[in-house]
Amino acid sequence: MMRYLLPFILLIFISACDRQVIIDLGTPPHRLALSCTLDADSFITVFVNKSVSSLDKYGPIAVTHAHVYLYEDDILLDTMNHGYAGYYKFNIKPQAGKSYSIGCVYEQFDSIYAHTSLPYPIAIIEARMDTNAFMSENQEKVNLKITFSDPGYESNYYLIKLFYRDSVNDYNYDEHITSSDPLFDEGDFLAFDDLTFNGKTRTISFTMSKPDFQFQQVNHFVFELHHLNYDAYRFVRTFEHYMNNYDNPFSEPVQVFSNVSSKMGQFSGRAVTVKSLTP
Repeated sequence: MMRYLLPFILLIFISACDRQVIIDLGTPPHRLALSCTLDADSFITVFVNKSVSSLDKYGPIAVTHAHVYLYEDDILLDTMNHGYAGYYKFNIKPQAGKSYSIGCVYEQFDSIYAHTSLPYPIAIIEARMDTNAFMSENQEKVNLKITFSDPGYESNYYLIKLFYRDSVNDYNYDEHITSSDPLFDEGDFLAFDDLTFNGKTRTISFTMSKPDFQFQQVNHFVFELHHLNYDAYRFVRTFEHYMNNYDNPFSEPVQVFSNVSSKMGQFSGRAVTVKSLTP
């Protein structure tokens, strides 16, 4: 009897596994989000939006009539009640060494706030490019170096970018750069901390593909040394990790850093120093 019963039980089990089970997880509620990067050369601009589901194909929803408050060292500087397409532009440029806070209130949403500071710029002592090319991975490459001095009284964070200026089209093109230093990854920028050279002068060496001047109307190359505060550094590194794992179903989920009270968006500061080279 059991011999005939077992196949019947197995058939029922298999049939049960074929049934479709739909689980309604619900739609997460919208939250306010804001994004702002302080730069001494630019007016403070805050983008305010409503959060959306990760499955939403239309992207963030701009908020145009929020109440946005800007503070410097806990002193209210200005308030804005309207932002074109979600952008609230204050006629104020931030100052290095100062701390800034943003508060945002909108309708029935929970109010949000964020706090950060603007670091001091770090001078580029020297930036140079070797004119002699060499072969690497069947490509002609050139060496580049940038030197700067790191302040020794605190932890510091940096980002290096290199681009060339197209004098005909009046446009900046990012250069893909690599480094043999294990401190760095390759990409359109290098982001790193000063853990291994705190308080010392540091020379960063890296390479790029040799430009084809026949097709690239290069006016000059431009080095950018970004002195990031901790908020900017954490956001850049986690967002870079997120983009590297994007559309990879086998990767671990990446939580992008946020210092906004709603855990949506970022508020950070950077000081950019520029050095140009004529090829």
